[in-house]
Amino acid sequence: ATYYDSTGTLQTASNNIPRFDYDPITHQPKGILMEESRRNYMRNGNAIGSVSGTPGTLPTYWQIGGAGFPGLTREIIGAGTESGVPYVEIRFSGPPTITGTSLLYTEVPNVIGSSLGQTWSATSYLKLSGGSLTNCSVQFGLWERDSSSVALTGHYSTLPVTSTLQRYISTNTTTHSSVSYVVPMIGISHTTGQAIDITLRIGGGQMEQAAFPTSYIPTTTATVTRAADTLSMPTSPWFSSAEGTFFGEFTPAALLDTYPQIGLFGDGTMSNFIAYTLSPANHLFAEWKQSSSTLFSLNAGVAAANTTTKFAGAYKNGSSAISKNGAAPVTSSATISTSLPVTLFSVGSNIARGGIDGRYTGNMTKLKYYPLRPSNSQLQLLAQ
Repeated sequence: ATYYDSTGTLQTASNNIPRFDYDPITHQPKGILMEESRRNYMRNGNAIGSVSGTPGTLPTYWQIGGAGFPGLTREIIGAGTESGVPYVEIRFSGPPTITGTSLLYTEVPNVIGSSLGQTWSATSYLKLSGGSLTNCSVQFGLWERDSSSVALTGHYSTLPVTSTLQRYISTNTTTHSSVSYVVPMIGISHTTGQAIDITLRIGGGQMEQAAFPTSYIPTTTATVTRAADTLSMPTSPWFSSAEGTFFGEFTPAALLDTYPQIGLFGDGTMSNFIAYTLSPANHLFAEWKQSSSTLFSLNAGVAAANTTTKFAGAYKNGSSAISKNGAAPVTSSATISTSLPVTLFSVGSNIARGGIDGRYTGNMTKLKYYPLRPSNSQLQLLAQ
């Protein structure tokens, strides 16, 4: 599993090692990166197998699409790694003999199976490493193809590629009734007789069947599936069921799973737990269940995707509450047990109540637990 370190370099974490993630541009810490299971359907995202030359050899499985690049000279400049991202560098130059968009497929067109209504997120790192965008533009997206690999419908947009290596995203839903395959593509749009000279650094390609992308899953010869992140720990001796406060600061990438968990204290069953959960409507809830009965469920309000949310939830017999982003606490006077049989704490999943779902995808910047119940005004201050 990959993440960015404090220098903005893409790194790969070993198994059972948390990914402390950073913003690749600002280098600011983002906390632990938690993600659901995903598969990279692009078999050679690392762009290996190229041979330098004119035209040279494209990376394994990559192909020139359609009518090719008529009138243009293609040159494989070389391959390497920048900021941890493996890449191939390709130059296109000369006066085009047609007006249109010439296509570079980063996978064989009849390999990634698809059907009508599926949503795919294609990502790739791109950089304008030489030449310019004079008389041309760079497109990125995917094409739908039928069972005979005939092109049907293209979904792509113009990218503002610069001299800085950046990751670009194209998310699209298949629309053609005859679609059998999807193929990620990079295109160069040009006009007859207007000479171009552009060199692109391309790497870290990914194709996920999902409405939003996750971190890069390196591939070289076959598809790869990244397992869901799991984080849990026993609650002894630090947890108190008599009273306590849980503070969190998190930034969800998206809220698509059914009730993704932020923090969950439980006994490994659905009978006894304290849950801090995101609902399908993006609301943050605090819930207490004992002996299979829900004693309180407090709605703190919306926690939007790609937005940092802070909250503090406290519990005590007759006095429980939750505050989000410093707002007035939502309270409950429910009578709760002072000996809830909690034994496990999990982050980003339902593991603490015996489940494997409830997966959270995004960053957890801060998580803190205090074995006491502060005043509501103090709770608000914690959540600011």
